Amino acid sequence: MKKYIFCLIVIFCKYTMSYSQVLYAKEKGGKYGYVDSRKVVKIPFQYLFVYTDTLRSIAFVQSKDKIKAIDKNNRMLFTVFN
Repeated sequence: MKKYIFCLIVIFCKYTMSYSQVLYAKEKGGKYGYVDSRKVVKIPFQYLFVYTDTLRSIAFVQSKDKIKAIDKNNRMLFTVFN
């Protein structure tokens, strides 16, 4: 019974860890993007600058003419106005 409970806890922890994935900013060829902890590119190197080095839920990035907020799926959430 203890082994069964331990296995369930391990599976639960692994499952929740995948949803709380953190992405890290990287630079390549003068452009910025985000990679995961295994260095797999999750958001392509397309931004001129990133203001958020660790993406947990939202990141602020510089595109050609504006600063915008993006999520982990590279969807634009809103534009930042000066």
